Amino acid sequence: MTVKSARVGAADLFADTPYDAVTLASMMEAYAGACHELTTSHGAPACWDSETQFKLTARILKAVASGERDPDRIKRLAVLALDRDGSEGRQRTNEEKEV
Repeated sequence: MTVKSARVGAADLFADTPYDAVTLASMMEAYAGACHELTTSHGAPACWDSETQFKLTARILKAVASGERDPDRIKRLAVLALDRDGSEGRQRTNEEKEV
């Protein structure tokens, strides 16, 4: 999937949000950038499963709800939060295996 098709996906994901066109454009740019960064850093289309899409969307919405409008900062916040979630998930799984 290309960045262009990620933007189409982002438009669908944010379609029901009550934000103005400029904010929606920032959200879509952040989503496409996050997908590109995740794909590049993981070597595979990490962004295309529904769980990852949901987490990215939720993090982007949270950043925008707190007042952030810069697409680069929104993207960084989303990717960092997603990385933290993944690390925490792996840690819990390892702890559960030890018990």
